[in-house]
Parts: sequence; C-alpha cells; structure tokens
Amino acid sequence: MFKKTISLLLAVLFLSGCLQTDWTVKVDLTDEEKQETQATIADYKDKIKNYEPDDVFFTLDPPIPFWVELARAYESLGQLGDALDTYEKAKTYYPRSQAIENNIGRLYEKAEKYEKAVEQYLYVAEEFQEPKYYYDITWVYLKAKDRKNAEKYFNIWQLATQKTDGQTQRAIKDLREEEKAN
Repeated sequence: MFKKTISLLLAVLFLSGCLQTDWTVKVDLTDEEKQETQATIADYKDKIKNYEPDDVFFTLDPPIPFWVELARAYESLGQLGDALDTYEKAKTYYPRSQAIENNIGRLYEKAEKYEKAVEQYLYVAEEFQEPKYYYDITWVYLKAKDRKNAEKYFNIWQLATQKTDGQTQRAIKDLREEEKAN
C-alpha cells in the first residue's frame, strides 16, 4: 500500500511538472527597465488583490485591463508562463473575453507552441465570429514553415474579408521557393 501511494505521488508530481507553464524567453532589458517592469507587476498584483469598483472601473471583479497589463509586464520580462497563468486566472472572472483569448494565442505563438496557437486562434475566430484570426493562423503556419496550411488559411481569410496582403503573399511565395530549393 505504501509503495502504491509513493508511486502515485511521484506520478502526480511528474505530471504537474510536465503541465507547468514555465516558459521563459530571453529579453534585452536594462536593469532600470527590469526594475520598472517588476514595479508594474507588483502594482497590478496589488490592484487586482485589493480591487474596489470606482468611477473608472465599476465591475464587480478586477477589470480586464488590470489582467492584461499584468500579463504584458510578465511578457516583457520574458516570463511567458506567468503571463499565460495570469490570463488563465482572468478567464475565471471573464470566460468570454476576446482580448484575453487573443492574447493567449499570441503567447503560444511567441513561445513557438504553434499547434496550440492555431487551436487558440481557431477557437477565437469561431467563438467571436472574427475572420481576422485566420490571418494570424496564416502567420503561425508561415513561422512553422507549413506552406500548405498557410495558403489554406490565407485563402479563408481573403474570402471572409475580401482583402489581400502583399507581404503575406510574398512570404508564402518565398516559402514555396524554399521548398523547391530543398
């Protein structure tokens, strides 16, 4: 019985370590910029913790801009996991926020979790009926060097918005030429 309990505990610890969002990216900030950003983090954590409605923000829960600014401060320090965790906490108060959902997609993209970014942008596009996210998906696939899917979602975006974009067309063309060269 004791061995089973230990084994179960170790498995839970292992899995929690695998699921943890401890992504960090290198950022180029001066010491002064880091201190300012850390002060911003402390300020917004305090604002969220001690939130009271006022003349500017009258929601019952800490408003979305507080969560977004806190997450952006973490992101500017390269702490993408903390930024993602912040958005996930904000979703407990605001489960249908397009801003939060879009920013989660951006974080996945920045962390080069391209499949998760595509899933997130597809969710936002469908949930909020916003075809502009197909453009974001196009660029995720371009970064992932997946020309076929990039073309597919670029075409979906073009049909839905009746727009085009020369920069994206060039990027797809360049990727096609790169494929031919290889």
